[in-house]
Amino acid sequence: MEINGIVCRHPTVRASCADRWCTIPAGCFVMGSPETEWARGAYNEDEIAVTLTHNFVIQQYEMTRGEWLKMGFPLESVENQYGEGGGDCDKPECPAASVSWFEAVAFANSLSDRDGFPRCYELGTCTGEVGKGFQCELVGQTHASLYDCPGYRLPMEVEWEYAVRAGTRTAFYSGPITPQAYNFTLCCQDKVLDPIAWYCHNAAGWTHPVGLKAPNTWGLYDMSGNAWEWVNDPFEGSTPRGPLVDYGATLTKKSRALTRGGSASRWVSLHRSASGEIDRARHDRFRGVNFGFRLVRTVVAGEGGSP
Repeated sequence: MEINGIVCRHPTVRASCADRWCTIPAGCFVMGSPETEWARGAYNEDEIAVTLTHNFVIQQYEMTRGEWLKMGFPLESVENQYGEGGGDCDKPECPAASVSWFEAVAFANSLSDRDGFPRCYELGTCTGEVGKGFQCELVGQTHASLYDCPGYRLPMEVEWEYAVRAGTRTAFYSGPITPQAYNFTLCCQDKVLDPIAWYCHNAAGWTHPVGLKAPNTWGLYDMSGNAWEWVNDPFEGSTPRGPLVDYGATLTKKSRALTRGGSASRWVSLHRSASGEIDRARHDRFRGVNFGFRLVRTVVAGEGGSP
């Protein structure tokens, strides 16, 4: 299709997964939502063409508690600050949640060290321990473009939406959202969302073991619901003008921590593929109930798919 003056060709979507990682090919997709989509963002969801020039692998499931603890880091749950009940389940196959953005990128660096890849992030002036309120004042990147780093990292926001959509243009990868007659921040049921997501209507605010809902066509589970997922976000405040190529390659002082995908305690509209949410605290990159992540890694020339 043609959008933003270019012909945007999405590659064939098929699952290519092994050892809990899925390979996503480079290609073009339409990011954002149509003006007719119920509960869409008014200023940051314009439809734009985005081209990604790098193949990447992405975790098939959200990072689990078992994987986190195996790396030797503690994991402390925090109180549900919204007063709504619920929390983070504590089985090994539950998402590694109550994790801050800084803790997620520090974990990515440690995993790169373990597997012999270059680190993607530089962290400085840090306090606390990873898993116990770890925070840093300085954050940078080891490569001029994060897309060029072959180590583990958080997905770019555009990579995340490319991955969740799997070629779809509807509100969810399972189909369109059902408009509600009342405030879109109230908890209600959406029968199209039920098969793919843990959200306020069916999860009671609690995360669940990964992989219990239906995956998208790439083979990815829990991209909608269960735990929020941290991404790298350049934060423009509104939709940038398209077309875009490898957008968000550089972290800046204006970068904000953004989560995508909705969570076990959130309402239907926040689980739309185009929906993102800046952290709800008045400071960046805080940790809270249902906040988790999944990692990606750029596939370099001559390399196979999964790690």
